[in-house]
Amino acid sequence: MGESVSKNLLGKIKTHAEKIRIEGVLLGLKICKEMYAQGIISHESIKENEIYYTEELNNL
Repeated sequence: MGESVSKNLLGKIKTHAEKIRIEGVLLGLKICKEMYAQGIISHESIKENEIYYTEELNNL
């Protein structure tokens, strides 16, 4: 019984970690969009961030 509980718990931990990672990527994109809209970052910076976050999304 202890082994099956450990396996189930490990799966839930991995799922939770992946969910947090996805939320982080989406939050990063949202922040970039807001900063660009406010004129805080340039078009070039937004493109660099877009490339980074697109790679992160592709790695999910």
